[in-house]
Amino acid sequence: MEANGTLQRAGRDGLIRRGLVTLGAVAVYRLSQSLPTPGIDANAGVLAEFFGASGAPPASGGAPWAAILPHGLMSYMGAALVVLLLSAVLPPLRRLREGSPAQNALFDRLIVALALISVLVQGWGSALYLEGLAGPVSGRPLVPDPGWIFRLTCSITAAGGLALLVWLAHAVSRYGLGNGVAVLLAAEMLAGMGVALHGEYRALSGGAISWGQGLVGLAALALAAAAAAAATRAVRRLPLVRDGAAAAPGEDGPAIRLRLNATGVLPVRGTRTLIPLGLAGQNYLGVVFLGVPGLTDLSPTGVTAVVATIAIGAVLVLALTHLYAFMTVDPRDAVQRVGRLGYVVAGAGSREEAAAAVRRTQRGLATANAGYLVLVALAPWVLDHALGVSPSVASYCGTHMLVLAAVAMQVAAQARQELALGVARWQRGNDEPWVSVWTAETELEVELGQRLLRQAGIPASPRCNRVVAATGTLSYWEVARPRWPGLTIHRRLGGGGAQLLVPEGEVARARDLLEGQARD
Repeated sequence: MEANGTLQRAGRDGLIRRGLVTLGAVAVYRLSQSLPTPGIDANAGVLAEFFGASGAPPASGGAPWAAILPHGLMSYMGAALVVLLLSAVLPPLRRLREGSPAQNALFDRLIVALALISVLVQGWGSALYLEGLAGPVSGRPLVPDPGWIFRLTCSITAAGGLALLVWLAHAVSRYGLGNGVAVLLAAEMLAGMGVALHGEYRALSGGAISWGQGLVGLAALALAAAAAAAATRAVRRLPLVRDGAAAAPGEDGPAIRLRLNATGVLPVRGTRTLIPLGLAGQNYLGVVFLGVPGLTDLSPTGVTAVVATIAIGAVLVLALTHLYAFMTVDPRDAVQRVGRLGYVVAGAGSREEAAAAVRRTQRGLATANAGYLVLVALAPWVLDHALGVSPSVASYCGTHMLVLAAVAMQVAAQARQELALGVARWQRGNDEPWVSVWTAETELEVELGQRLLRQAGIPASPRCNRVVAATGTLSYWEVARPRWPGLTIHRRLGGGGAQLLVPEGEVARARDLLEGQARD
């Protein structure tokens, strides 16, 4: 009993430290969202006029445009997407993205540099916007002293705040739990959900909505959370065996795990972008050229518009889900990766057969996932228009819940890894540090490498904290390299990655074994 208690404490100590780092970073991030931009007349009550009687601060989500970081981490993620797209067509950038660790670090610095330039421009634009605002009650200007000094202050403050957030994201990835970018974005969503639930409670107390509507909203949130968790966890396993081995793998054996929700929120968000563009184009062509009204009327009387929009949206979600699933996991790449570590797909006579099996499984999962994502896309609208749930609460029953579920599961998975690492350190019986012996592109490679080292008597522990959970899935970079990186977030954004740790004294032997297996 005493030994078991010591084991638990050994693993728990490191986990607690990482948990405190994560919570501290989230607290700083939320504080940055609550501080108003320098130069705003916050003390005289002008800012409070924008929140009615509540006087809610920017931290409540009332006026993110007035905070020192109006865009949060979105500038950083947008810069990552731009650099990724450029790297797909510019060979020098592609070499940096796919090169050595030093080249990867330079690629990351380019992302940060572009983000800082972007936020400097955005800060200037935000300053011009704030200078034009006045209190809706008193009519006093929100910015008492507009001009160049205020605009420079906004730009510099926003750039400095973004640099702080990037540092916090990297700190969480290195010393905390989960990937920093994903954790901070999820914290912002959770804060928004808290605001929505508080508003629901006030509406119930004031009689603006009935208790039945309130209970429906809470039940919908609970159901959406359960469905998101189930969809994120659901996988289809393709068992792996050692090349040349005849033994059938067990349930705990290695496998290529293909996730049901391999695409996250991207098909839904893509559909929400395409439909307004299509409706706007149809409306323009219909009114201007044909003299007929468009299909933009989504009021209860526009039944045809509603039905047509739902049908078109469902078809788009289905098509985009298959497209993104195809882009997310390259079957040949997955089979080649496991082959380099001495594994093959059980029952497949060749790599071509194995890739075909992965592709068939992928197609079936994509069709099922598309049906689920259609429900995710429709849920907020149905809850709002048909069941009377407040729009703020209904919005969290859609794609937001998928993102929260994925980030929560990613954090929980790393917590289990850190707990296992603490136990392994205690079992070594010394204070020898554990260091990274291998940084892989996918988590599947780390898992297979860990099995290989353990079979040779070398203790090994994974540390995986990819950023991709911020897109509402755990699939990206899990088993293969995406076919086109522009569709995904950079795998090392915020310091995330997939690593294999071993005791410092075992580094040389572990590297020889891994490199020898790769050569074979």
